[in-house]
Amino acid sequence: KHAIFTSLCQAAKLERADVSAVPVIGNKFPFLGLTFKDFTKLAEIRVKNGVILGGQAFMNCTALTTVNYPAVGGAVVLEGDQAFASCTSLVTIATSTTNIPDNSFNGCALLANIAPAEGTEGTGVTIKPTTVGVGAFKDCKAITDINLDAATVIKADAFKGCTALVGHLETDKNRTVLRVNAIKIIEPGSFAGCTNIRFISFKNAKKLSIGCFTGSGIPGETGVATAGEGFQEIEFLSIFEVVGNTTSTSNLFGGAGVTVNKTKLFIDANQAGKEASIFTIKGDGETAVDCATTFAGIQRNPVL
Repeated sequence: KHAIFTSLCQAAKLERADVSAVPVIGNKFPFLGLTFKDFTKLAEIRVKNGVILGGQAFMNCTALTTVNYPAVGGAVVLEGDQAFASCTSLVTIATSTTNIPDNSFNGCALLANIAPAEGTEGTGVTIKPTTVGVGAFKDCKAITDINLDAATVIKADAFKGCTALVGHLETDKNRTVLRVNAIKIIEPGSFAGCTNIRFISFKNAKKLSIGCFTGSGIPGETGVATAGEGFQEIEFLSIFEVVGNTTSTSNLFGGAGVTVNKTKLFIDANQAGKEASIFTIKGDGETAVDCATTFAGIQRNPVL
């Protein structure tokens, strides 16, 4: 059926389409199992406001730049995995979804704006997800900010490779801070390769998984030696636990025994300005850090 549909619609040639009368694309469009997957010439599509996108709805639509609506203010609803995966030309999208499915935008290298409604792009307003699935924004290299204040779940590799991600500009402090303050567990690879994050806040995190920051430019890590590069401050309000594979020698930041130089971790009011100048967190299989005792009393950081 899908082969017939793609043939009728000339998947290799279709550049524009108007499906604004269709309520669901993916698992029920136009009948079970049909999507626009692999329509590699499709550059623009008009959809219904509130259209439900099932799995792989527009996967591999490598020319797709624009999703628009009959009226300003529209947004899509993400229901299935990989809805826009590998849409390498997509620059902006509006979605009302707060539970972002796995790999929704994986590989969308030019995606810079994820707005809650069409017309709010570029205003500084971003979606406010409560759950971010596995690899949901992996390799979205143009995203600079996303509101993660309400995110209680961020799964593995969710923002891996988001090399432009820095967070929100706080003008009173003249710096950008990525705040991830509702989450309890930082999953493996969740912010791996995020080389531009300087300040990040995990106020309620209790557990950090091995490799959650791998390749993210920790000062002192190989290839990141210049002062001011990499994480400069990581805020916690609670003592945290580093968790990982008991047979692994992987470091929290990637690589066995990586030294974290001049990175402020959780600084309380009595230790303002103190830096961990030679600070190593090792994973299980090496000399594991007992965070409950090693960092006891260094629990709050009022700086961020």
